[in-house]
Amino acid sequence: MAPPNRLPDMTNSPMPVWKNGAIANDGLNLVPMAEYVASNRDLGTAPVLAAGDDLDVLLEAVGGDLSTLETIALEFPSFADGRSYSKAQLLRDAHGYEGEIRAVGDVLPDQVDLMLRVGFDALEASHPVTRERMESGQIGLDARHTQVAPASQNERASDERFSWRRFG
Repeated sequence: MAPPNRLPDMTNSPMPVWKNGAIANDGLNLVPMAEYVASNRDLGTAPVLAAGDDLDVLLEAVGGDLSTLETIALEFPSFADGRSYSKAQLLRDAHGYEGEIRAVGDVLPDQVDLMLRVGFDALEASHPVTRERMESGQIGLDARHTQVAPASQNERASDERFSWRRFG
């Protein structure tokens, strides 16, 4: 039986994946982080970090070298649980991870823009409306309504008086 607040069908299932603005079936086998760390980490598998999982456990398992991982999936057990946003930002900024970060789980269409801004570049959603929009090509970054965000603290402009301005 799956632990509470987990999506039992998110691992080992052929769900469509949205990346680079299109649907793809990459055949990647997603496994829970504990199982990934305990296994010999076969090719074709990627760890899924649950919202409550500690990123340091994965870092230790790969000897601090995240470049050995082609994909890291971060789970969203509920659309209201934002802990995986923080993990994505840490993976990109603090650890310099350049591979694919995939959002997995209960993701609403309105969340996709922010996910792209913090470092996600693929989406495997269980939410029916999100999946419908993925399949019809109606999901992705809308630059006309997204606030400009610097890539890092070091790139912030010295004059931040107009943080509310939109572009496009």
